[in-house]
Amino acid sequence: MIGRVIRHLSVKSKLLATVLGVAIASIIVVGIISFQRGQQAISEGVLDNLNAQRQTRAELIERYLQTVENQAGTLSQDRSIATATAEFITASEQLAEETPDPTWMDSTEGYYEDFLASLPPSDNAAELKFEQYLPTDPVALHLQHYYTIDNIAIKKRTIDEADDGSFYSRVHGRFHPTLRTFADRFGYYDIFLIEPVEQRIVYSVEKEVDFGTKLSTGPWGRSSLAALVEEVLRNPVPGSVTFVDYDFYRPSLDTPAAFVASPIFNPIDQRLLGVLAFQISLDQVDDVMTAGGEWKESGFGDTGEAYLVGPDLLMRSQSRLLTEDPVAFQAALESRMSTEDLEKILDSGSTVLRQTVRGAAAQGGLAGDVDTAVVESYHGGVTLASFGPLDLPLGLDWAIVAEQSLIEAEAPVNGLQRALLVATGLIVLFLTGLAMLMAARLTRPVMELIEWTNSVAHGDLEREVPVSGRDEVGQLAASIDEMVTDMRAQRLTIETQAAEMQSLVLNLMPPQIAERVSKGERSIVDAYPSVAVVVANLSGFSRFARTASAGDAKELLDEVIGSFDEVAAASGVEKIRGGSGGYIAVCGLLEPRLDQRQRAMQFAVALDAKLEALSKFNDWDLELRIGVAAGDVEAGIVGTSQISFEVWGDPVSDAEGLADAAQPGSVLVDRGIAESLGERFPFVPADPVSVDGQMIDAFVWDEAEPD
Repeated sequence: MIGRVIRHLSVKSKLLATVLGVAIASIIVVGIISFQRGQQAISEGVLDNLNAQRQTRAELIERYLQTVENQAGTLSQDRSIATATAEFITASEQLAEETPDPTWMDSTEGYYEDFLASLPPSDNAAELKFEQYLPTDPVALHLQHYYTIDNIAIKKRTIDEADDGSFYSRVHGRFHPTLRTFADRFGYYDIFLIEPVEQRIVYSVEKEVDFGTKLSTGPWGRSSLAALVEEVLRNPVPGSVTFVDYDFYRPSLDTPAAFVASPIFNPIDQRLLGVLAFQISLDQVDDVMTAGGEWKESGFGDTGEAYLVGPDLLMRSQSRLLTEDPVAFQAALESRMSTEDLEKILDSGSTVLRQTVRGAAAQGGLAGDVDTAVVESYHGGVTLASFGPLDLPLGLDWAIVAEQSLIEAEAPVNGLQRALLVATGLIVLFLTGLAMLMAARLTRPVMELIEWTNSVAHGDLEREVPVSGRDEVGQLAASIDEMVTDMRAQRLTIETQAAEMQSLVLNLMPPQIAERVSKGERSIVDAYPSVAVVVANLSGFSRFARTASAGDAKELLDEVIGSFDEVAAASGVEKIRGGSGGYIAVCGLLEPRLDQRQRAMQFAVALDAKLEALSKFNDWDLELRIGVAAGDVEAGIVGTSQISFEVWGDPVSDAEGLADAAQPGSVLVDRGIAESLGERFPFVPADPVSVDGQMIDAFVWDEAEPD
């Protein structure tokens, strides 16, 4: 019964019934499978993104610090740094012998009072007295007075040479611009040169209150920089580099600072000269970790971020939440830390060395683990985190954490679930879409054929026909393909003819003019100032042609004109035309030159010598009569059906007249050529020559005299 009914149904009805039955059954199965696989794929995608973000930023930080290490080790072994260190130390020793001006102490005390007032609030702020930081030795007093205190109104690092007339300032004027440029170009906050015995800072780019002081006994003897210098001096090895982790550095107003140092040796006797130190800017690290403040654009979404954690569980980079929403940061952290610590973070605007991260991700990364996990973040939110250690130079032990809010991480999965539920309620639309898909499948060959014909219409004759078969569409495609094959052959013929035409045009005129002609220009005429024209009339060819065969005459002419072309190219002159009557060339036309007259004369002399050598070798009775003139000319394309490139003007007429008047084997030049080249070429006055009814002075090249 059912079979009979099915046999009486139309193909269309059968198709629709089949699609409907399959759709209803498959939508449920596919929906369940899709959700499960989609959930897995999205979760893996979120984890992969976090892992990629962590790995990318880890590589960038490692590469940056490796670059810092390489730069410090390389610069410390540079001869100019060794010279600078030695001279700065000598200059500082000279300052130590001088007696400071007593009036300097008043301005110094005022400066240090302002310095202490500028420090951020701290637990022992009330106990700080400016007297404990005042420089007392002559070197520090002198240097800080002239480079730090006396120039407080301008940016200290811009001063190349102070006006104290000292040897130190002369040394500073030589080396400071280079070291300042190095610091600016590579993003270092400061660069120090430190004397190795008393550990005095004899040079600083930034010129802060540590400038000129002794790290061994001075007020900054307990700083991280002092500890780093002492560690380097304990075992100084050429090219060795040592890092010290971030710590609050009071001379820089208690901003977090990390340092890297390398010993400096005399390149001649390998004697220890001092220590080179870089103060690493926080900005360089933060730019990498915060993606320049563009977290969302770099793939972190609305809540994701990456940060560094040191072995003390304190952050080494900035918090996204603090940067984007300080109010939300305060609300999230006020129950997780003391009010005083929170206020320090909010006042400074930075979490570096102030925000503690005790979560499992940070501790796992510091322990050397590489993993992903759902953890509690430093701000209390539940996050999906990817963490791991960093491969850093000795002295730095950091972990990196990339995390994103768990709610945001799971949002795509929840969205997928909602989408599948909606899709289940839209089965009818799904069936309609399926019917449209089948219609598209049936018409696909036609659409592909249309796309192919459109590409052919736009000039793509190399694309193969995409449709094959024995049905009507296939037969149509075969017919069109045969037509396109014929079109390919026609295009090849046209391209060959065009190439031959282009080659012909290049032989008729200079390449620059030929390019303009090929672009469609027809009315080409330009004026050219100060051009040298050479006209060489060929004598004797007609006599040779009367007795020789046409082939021999052509062969002679090809050899002569070809050799003339070689001489023209070697002399830097431009051929206008050449034939049985002679040769015309110019210098300084399309390629302006300063020595166009000299080149033209050298060409004329070389041309005469070339023909003389050919005639002697081949036993030809050929000679040249050459005229050379100079001045302003015009040149352009002439003719309509048959075009050519011509040059005209008084110098052309003069050169032609001089060539006509010249004796065989001689060169006549006008007065301008003779006067400008008289020192290089011997000229003898000749009889004036009539050119277009006017007499011009002529001079003959006297080849008997040496050049």
